Amino acid sequence: MTTIKIKLRKTLDEIDKKEIIDHISKEFGSIERLEQKVSRTGCREPKLVDKLMILKYLREGAEYKTERILSSAKPLSVITHRRVSLMEHLSKEKVRSIRDLADELNRDYKNVYDDVNVLFENGLLDLEKDGKRRVPTLNADNILIEF
Repeated sequence: MTTIKIKLRKTLDEIDKKEIIDHISKEFGSIERLEQKVSRTGCREPKLVDKLMILKYLREGAEYKTERILSSAKPLSVITHRRVSLMEHLSKEKVRSIRDLADELNRDYKNVYDDVNVLFENGLLDLEKDGKRRVPTLNADNILIEF
């Protein structure tokens, strides 16, 4: 059986970048402490070096992309024509709810609801609460499928 990799890439905005910088800084007390720790370990801890490099790039204003890789042995059960159309629509339009998405796609609500849940369960969509509504949003700027 063929395994397909789905790469999700997202470019972070300034708020996301600041949150990453603040999170890493808080984890080590300060950026200087992280630099000292990397210096003391002689670069033998790759995770520390990676965090330091991320901080330096973000502080210099570099564009930073996150990437997640999903693997599926049954990709065609996840990536269907209707679901791709749904994701394309979400990449162009903001919706207020799953019901609005169904209306905009001229599709049955239950089918859209089921598709949104499958995409959410497989990491291709986020569902944000807005009161009683669940708002589907893409969690990637770029989706790459590799065979």
